[in-house]
Amino acid sequence: MRYGPIHGIVLFGALALILGFVNFQIADRQAILDDGRTVLVPLAPVDPRSLMQGDYMRLAYDVPAMEEPAGGGDPPREGAVVVTLDQAGIATIDRLDDGGALASGELLLRYKLRFPGGGLWWPGQRARLSFGDSFFFPEGQAHDYGGARYAVLKVDEDGESVIAGLADDEARPIAPGE
Repeated sequence: MRYGPIHGIVLFGALALILGFVNFQIADRQAILDDGRTVLVPLAPVDPRSLMQGDYMRLAYDVPAMEEPAGGGDPPREGAVVVTLDQAGIATIDRLDDGGALASGELLLRYKLRFPGGGLWWPGQRARLSFGDSFFFPEGQAHDYGGARYAVLKVDEDGESVIAGLADDEARPIAPGE
C-alpha cells in the first residue's frame, strides 16, 4: 500500500501536537520552579536506592494519614489541603480544602492519595498523602541525600507543586558534594 501526501501531513501534524503538548508541560513545570513559593514538607524515612532505577529517594511524607470519611465511601483520591508555614517555611496541614477562601498565611497544596501496596481502598485502611513520589539524583550521591528530612516543593497559587530538592534536619537545602 502506498502512502500519499495526506498521510505524511497527518503524521507530521500528530507529531507536532504531541511535541507541543510535551513542551507545554515542561514550560508549566519550569514556571512553577521559577516563580513558585518554597514549601518544606516533612519526610518519613525510606530506602533511598533502587537497583533498576539508579539512585533516587522514594518520598513518604510525615503528615497525617487520610482516614475513611465519616459516613463511609472513598476519600477523594486527588484534592488539595490547606497548609500554613512556620518561620522556616515548614508546612503544617490544617484541613482539606473545602473551596472556601483562604485566611492570611494559608496556601493550597495539591495531593494524591497513595495506598499501602499501591492497591485499592479497603475499609479501615489508611492512605497517605503524596505531593510527589520520588526524587532522583545523580548516581553515587545517595550518601548526600540519606539525611534528608524535608522535601523542598515549589508551589504556585493553585496549589500545584514541583519537587525542587531535599533539605536536612535544619531545613537547609542539600547541595551534593559539599
